Amino acid sequence: NPNPSPPASKGAVVTSHTTSIGDVIARSDGDTLYTLTADSPPHFACDSSCTSVWTPLVTNGAPTAQGEANPSMLGTVTRPNGDQQVTYNGHPLYAYAGDSAPGDTNGQGEYTGTGYWYAVSPAGSDIT
Repeated sequence: NPNPSPPASKGAVVTSHTTSIGDVIARSDGDTLYTLTADSPPHFACDSSCTSVWTPLVTNGAPTAQGEANPSMLGTVTRPNGDQQVTYNGHPLYAYAGDSAPGDTNGQGEYTGTGYWYAVSPAGSDIT
């Protein structure tokens, strides 16, 4: 085939994981995903230095759901740097640098000066 089609973009995978605070939305590696109460896209309260601790879940292509994650709640929003960040129930998702193992929820309830960080249930609500 002289004109092969380009490889398909690989979308981020969002799944669920059982933790000490209940079932949460997680990355495919089991890392808990969080939302920031102060985020209101297109305004992001977590930018620049914040993203070195709270890593935006970005995707190249449409995100997909596994486990208890609801595919109809997945979406994306464009960050100021042009990255496509995965959203769940309209809220941008982040992983926390303080979580070292699948199922850790060390970021739960953290306050960072702009708002609170909460893990997200598969039903789409913050676990508070």
